Amino acid sequence: MTVLAAGSAGRAASVMLVAVLVGAFSSGIPACGGGPGETTSSDGAADQAGDHGPANVEGSGGRMGTGGSGGGGNNDASVLAEVASPLEVAPPVDAGAESKVDAPITPITGPLTIEALQVAGTHNSYHVAPLIAFDASHAYTHKPLDQQLDGGVRALELDVHLASDGTFDVYHITTIDSGSTCKKLDNCLNIVATWSAAHPRHVPIFIWLEIKDDTGGMPINDIVSVETAVLRVLPRDRLITPTWLRGTFASPHERITKAGWPTVDDARGKIMLALIDRDARSKAYAHDGTSLEDRAMWVNAATTEFDQPWAVITKDMEQQGDIAAAHAAHLLLGVNTCAINLTDDACTARLGQFVQAGIHTLDDDLPFQISGRNYWLKLPNGSPGCNPVTAPANCHDTKLE
Repeated sequence: MTVLAAGSAGRAASVMLVAVLVGAFSSGIPACGGGPGETTSSDGAADQAGDHGPANVEGSGGRMGTGGSGGGGNNDASVLAEVASPLEVAPPVDAGAESKVDAPITPITGPLTIEALQVAGTHNSYHVAPLIAFDASHAYTHKPLDQQLDGGVRALELDVHLASDGTFDVYHITTIDSGSTCKKLDNCLNIVATWSAAHPRHVPIFIWLEIKDDTGGMPINDIVSVETAVLRVLPRDRLITPTWLRGTFASPHERITKAGWPTVDDARGKIMLALIDRDARSKAYAHDGTSLEDRAMWVNAATTEFDQPWAVITKDMEQQGDIAAAHAAHLLLGVNTCAINLTDDACTARLGQFVQAGIHTLDDDLPFQISGRNYWLKLPNGSPGCNPVTAPANCHDTKLE
């Protein structure tokens, strides 16, 4: 594994720039699923307040589809939205064009690491709108996971529930918002694994898992049971695990702060899973908050934990100081950008701020263009693209995949 030194003066200037770029966060930019800086140990009130709004669904007069084709896809969804065009990339490509990930790759010189990426993601990536949405934030439908990946999405989120037979279901809220394009965790992960195997040169795929036993299913008392289910589909050698990232260093955090993240080339074809929840269960999974050495998944670092030996990734940091601190600690950042029940202007403002702040995974209800909305997740550098804060000057979007 190649270890490359992290940038010094240039990176320090970039981190200082973050505080300026994200200063508008406290100036009335609408929050997505709660106020700026809200943490998400569970969706709870955030879902009720607009965790993610009416969705990638055509209006009442729109034409509804029935699940797409594509390697590893599935037809579990009863309702799927018609999507007008794929996620914009740079340069733009036609919907029928060869996927960017299949194109020949020109070797990149210099320290192009995982930290240099900025990618499009989806919130509740499995979600299918209910026939009657009791909350406006539930009225969106995503494409099947493999079609999202075909369109440039590289970050996914799955909500996990324990079924009575001991397997894990994937849905949002029992009864009132339970539609899913992949109803079982192993089904969802198999779709991703199949797509990954067919596109082995892809940049890392990030998967956020949220334990949602408060909205349906049996209690999940031990995260290790979820990890076991993950490893049945995705063996460790396909994952960015704490042990793999640590390498010869004392801890993963020491590695990323002293030597930088692994290069994109070293991590091609790999998948990185992290827990959104910050609670007693995630703390126990991290050996009472001390280590993830024997684990396959990561824990979402809180602001007070950025210096912990296992801390490498964090989610839902929206305050300027928190974002700057995460960048200074070389953590990857994820954030929810647009909820379907936000206005186009509000979504555009949030996306612009988070792009320029150097957030690595931008997770959205509207990853693709749909009728009736002028906003969708258009990243200026495409997806996967070069992060405006953390990427080196020689990073070229067209060379990533």
